Amino acid sequence: MQTIKINPALTAIKTTVGGQSFATGDLFKNLLLWFPLTTEWANGTTVLDRGPKKLHTAVSGNPVIGANFTTFDGTGDWINVVDSVNNFFNFTNTGAFTTHVYIKTLTAGIGVFSRRSTYGWLSQIRLGKCDCFIDDVGGNKNTTNTITVNDGVWHSIMFVFDSSTNPMRRIFVDGEVDTIISGSATVGAFAQAGIDLRIGATNAGGSVLVGSLRDAMIWNMAKTQADARILTKQMQSLNLA
Repeated sequence: MQTIKINPALTAIKTTVGGQSFATGDLFKNLLLWFPLTTEWANGTTVLDRGPKKLHTAVSGNPVIGANFTTFDGTGDWINVVDSVNNFFNFTNTGAFTTHVYIKTLTAGIGVFSRRSTYGWLSQIRLGKCDCFIDDVGGNKNTTNTITVNDGVWHSIMFVFDSSTNPMRRIFVDGEVDTIISGSATVGAFAQAGIDLRIGATNAGGSVLVGSLRDAMIWNMAKTQADARILTKQMQSLNLA
């Protein structure tokens, strides 16, 4: 395993998002993964994980890691987080999880988060709109929205899966819920061990991202609209262009 040297000063930074501290804020409860995707949280071509698992990962291709975000050019640029052994992101239809990212793109079809083979889950932009779906034992379950997000403007996008609610799937765009469910509102078994997590493309290497990302985050719980609005407020305070 590669040893990544991290600037000790970085671990002392007190993170505040929307007035919540990394140490005590509810926003960070059950956080599994957090790639800021900035030069401050990178070591050369390795992006550093501020989440508890410390899944520091070398990028594939040649994405440009900048001071405020990372830009992908669509030619084999993505982040492949090894999960085939630990299965941190092998979520089940009886649990809950949430993904979030700030994104800017002009492309109508791109992969954002993907952990999917025969079964699994995928968050993408399809036909210019958010499209998050789950491949369960009964077939594909789509969740899309009506808001166009491939407009070259930064957006805060959160996908929530929560087996305790009906519907089980929700999408928040810039803090507001806007979801259309295709297929059954309930979801069958979709867990599949031995698959890596990919950010910026599908697991098969398709729908490669052309655009920019910041703060790719995953929780193993269902976050709320209040959380989505906090993250949207934070986006508006960042130096994103």
